[in-house]
Amino acid sequence: MAAWTPCVGCSCPNHNVPGQIPLRGLESLLTESPLLKLLSQTNNVPLPGEVNVVRTVIAKASQFISQLRREQSVIRQEQKVIREQLARLYELLKLQDDVCQQVETFIAEKRSILSCVRRVPMEILHEIFLASVEFPPHQAWRPSEDLNNWVIQHPTTPLDSIGLVSKGWRAAVLSCDKIWSYIHIEDTNLYMEESPSVRRLVRHIERSTSYPLTVSIYQPFSFDIVSCPDRLLSLLASFSNRIKDLYLFVSTDVLKNLNVLQSSLQSLHSCIMIFSDGTEPPIYGEEIQYKIEFCRDAPNLQKVDLWEVGPLPYSGHIVLPWNHIKEFKCTGLTFWVNTHEILRILQEAQDLEECILHCQVLDDTIINFDYRVVACPKLRSFRLIGDNRRWSTGVRTLLDNMEAPALTHLDIAFEELLANRDNTHLMPLILKFVERSRCKLTYLRIANMMVSREDTSYILQAFHPLEELYLSNVGPDALTNVHLHQLAFDSQDGVVPCALPMLHTLHLEGELSFSATDFVEMAAWRRTHHYLPLRRLDLFVKEDEDADITLRHEKLLHSTRSALSVYERGGLSFNVAHVSSGQYEDTLMRMLRAPGGPESP
Repeated sequence: MAAWTPCVGCSCPNHNVPGQIPLRGLESLLTESPLLKLLSQTNNVPLPGEVNVVRTVIAKASQFISQLRREQSVIRQEQKVIREQLARLYELLKLQDDVCQQVETFIAEKRSILSCVRRVPMEILHEIFLASVEFPPHQAWRPSEDLNNWVIQHPTTPLDSIGLVSKGWRAAVLSCDKIWSYIHIEDTNLYMEESPSVRRLVRHIERSTSYPLTVSIYQPFSFDIVSCPDRLLSLLASFSNRIKDLYLFVSTDVLKNLNVLQSSLQSLHSCIMIFSDGTEPPIYGEEIQYKIEFCRDAPNLQKVDLWEVGPLPYSGHIVLPWNHIKEFKCTGLTFWVNTHEILRILQEAQDLEECILHCQVLDDTIINFDYRVVACPKLRSFRLIGDNRRWSTGVRTLLDNMEAPALTHLDIAFEELLANRDNTHLMPLILKFVERSRCKLTYLRIANMMVSREDTSYILQAFHPLEELYLSNVGPDALTNVHLHQLAFDSQDGVVPCALPMLHTLHLEGELSFSATDFVEMAAWRRTHHYLPLRRLDLFVKEDEDADITLRHEKLLHSTRSALSVYERGGLSFNVAHVSSGQYEDTLMRMLRAPGGPESP
């Protein structure tokens, strides 16, 4: 039998869809005559004529069933054919879907030929490629009981891989000399003779043409004495006059080897030195066996960043051209720094504008040299961060013997979380230093030392240009309700201006004793009545050991947040929160613990 297919608009038999139950004659077949009903209701033996009638009815019903069985057989055959056709249709649909996807991919590939990306100007590609440069590589300090050293994470995308994308990209990356000016020497031990690393470095230098170079040199930690390979030294010497920024994560021996570059670093602008081996430096009074002086004759050196160099020597093993250095940072996570040597540096570094000293100990051992009060005429930013136990004496010596009339940013902080009650003398020394310098501070940060209410009163009265004030863990009496009233207004009629009229940022952290109501009133007044409104307000209250007190404080902080939220639309940015001891320590230690990166490429 032929498979059934729909047909539209004609009178062919296919319009009669098979499988419909033929009801013709069914009703008359099932309708019983009075004779049959009577016979069905009695047990009498039917007469011969009645027997014929019954047999006729049975025969017609049997014929009807036979007809239905024949049609069922036809339907089952047609059903099988239709199922086979559906299966073939499903396969055809799947095949067509696959073909459509293949064609769509083909179209996308062809459309990419017309894509505007292929026509991006070379200059735009240069900017995109420069944004992909990771420089300097990420570095992390890894402290341990037996070993303190730096771990460097190198870039994962070498520049050579960019050129493999297309001819256009290769031409773009090769024509961008600036992108080749960032040079990673990831392991000094690999640059032996004509190794692949040497050939790659030579090719890299050639592609940078004459662009000023930014160079990062890293040497993995080793307990063995490993000097800089001669081949690498000769390569460095060949382009050292083009080095603008130098980042050194190497051992003392490698730094000594770099002395051969002393007279050729004519373009050097900034230098970061990290002693990766923890070598003990020379001790004061002992004869110096070596000097690190490759920067001695760098006429354009303005920024120096020293990490783990040991006791900072003025005339010792590190020789620098202090007379034209503008930014100086010294970080000693494991070594100490001598206060008098710092004074010697400040005495000579007359162009110094920024100074950061981050060390465990400021040693106060006197070294014979003649100085009075050291004047730092251009020093704008001064930051002291150190250990709470053996640091305060050195800070006192330092501040008592210097003045900085151009100072605008002052940051003095102890590293320990809990302030020592014995360091209450430091804040008056800081204020005397500022008074003696006759400077106009715009930024002041004090952390982890006791500040009295008298100290705060002096700040409010004398530091009129102050714009940012940060007080962290300075004791509960540092800021009182009286001070909050002074920050709002000094007289009831408002004739006398408020204290610190230029203040736009106030950061308070630790144990606080003033009322939340006065705090909100101060903020509200400076937002609505002052010509220079507050822009940033932080209040971090340390949790109390008493749970009831902490809960009471939390309710006050919640009401404070609600009251300050009114001024958020007007531009006030605020943060009011409880902090646990662990969170508080993390907040307090949010200081720079690794060398700062260079300017973005």
